[in-house]
Amino acid sequence: MMDKKKICILIIHGMGEQGVYETLDVFTRNLVESLQTSPDSHIQLTHHRMRLQGDMHDYIKLSRQEDSSMELDIHEYYWAHTMQRVISFQEVVQWLIRASDGAEKFYEENEELARRYEHDDAYADAYRNGKFKRRWYLKHIGIAVRLFYGLSRLFGSLLPKTLEPLFRLLMGKPEQMIVDYVGDVAIYTSSDRKSKFYETRRTVLEGAAEKLTALLRQDYDKVVIVGHALGSVIAYDAMNLLNLRANHDEQLAQDVRKLFELVTIGSPLDKVKFFFREHVPKGEYVKRLILNSLNGFRRRDVQTAEDEHTPELSSTLQNHLQHLHWTNYYDLKDPIGGHLDFYEGVENIQVHNGQEWGFAHLGYWQNPCIYQDVIQRVELAGAAAHNDMGVGETA
Repeated sequence: MMDKKKICILIIHGMGEQGVYETLDVFTRNLVESLQTSPDSHIQLTHHRMRLQGDMHDYIKLSRQEDSSMELDIHEYYWAHTMQRVISFQEVVQWLIRASDGAEKFYEENEELARRYEHDDAYADAYRNGKFKRRWYLKHIGIAVRLFYGLSRLFGSLLPKTLEPLFRLLMGKPEQMIVDYVGDVAIYTSSDRKSKFYETRRTVLEGAAEKLTALLRQDYDKVVIVGHALGSVIAYDAMNLLNLRANHDEQLAQDVRKLFELVTIGSPLDKVKFFFREHVPKGEYVKRLILNSLNGFRRRDVQTAEDEHTPELSSTLQNHLQHLHWTNYYDLKDPIGGHLDFYEGVENIQVHNGQEWGFAHLGYWQNPCIYQDVIQRVELAGAAAHNDMGVGETA
């Protein structure tokens, strides 16, 4: 009789005013709907608790009567509460302006790369004839933010005192939405250790890495990570951090072999790489070597090459996650996520979330195609676990 294989899915939610268990609920319900292929399908969900990192964590165990060879546990990494009341509206506005200015400077200094980034094959049909530019909201958003912020302050100061409460009420919702959504990105992408947001970013990333490490130490055979939007950036950074630690931790080097697949949906990793992470000036090749080694998990180095007098550069760090599958889902109408061009070993899959431009970013969790693919990934993970066992027995 074939042993039952235990597969774990860890979900990492994206930016915004997320509530605990919300993403776990949406993901699990849509997964169940995709699994119910016939009236005879019998699916059971059971709430469990597990002690991880010295604390109790809730998760859902999904079992199917028609498949006794595998069981699936679904966990969530919840981080939204860490960002609460950390950044103000004014600080978000200043960050947006700096990010836009940085994008403008990047395009000026890397014209060839920018042209390739905007007009790659995946977007050729949607953006032919120059009707749309992928960069417009990155390059020109600073102008819009400056205008909006200036007008809001101007009209606020000119309003009669009796209308000021109404104006603040009308402005309150947009301000809060900007802080809730854009503020999360501003905080997490602050990689400068001198920034007051750096410790918050570190807390979020360390939490993801520690939870994933704790799950790898359980009796799971394979682990699949699913990250949405900013959650995909956190998932990627956690992979990078685990890979670094595995270089000096033999037990972790063994455990990370359980990692089967990274699934990113609506991922802004390309944009984060270009506009919100440190770019090393040409000539500073020692600093560049260290940063690329520490933060370069499957990342292509697209900066300008050094001159002929630069010594040969290499690192002793090994890639312990070479086996990891990586699938990225994107919608052409999603201004945040996209086709990941500057990471190696990524299978990019275009989907249609059935929503208008902008709102498509919110439609991934309801897209049945993604859940059907996730089911296939889980089944492949189960098969790989059985193959691993067979190899072990043969050896």
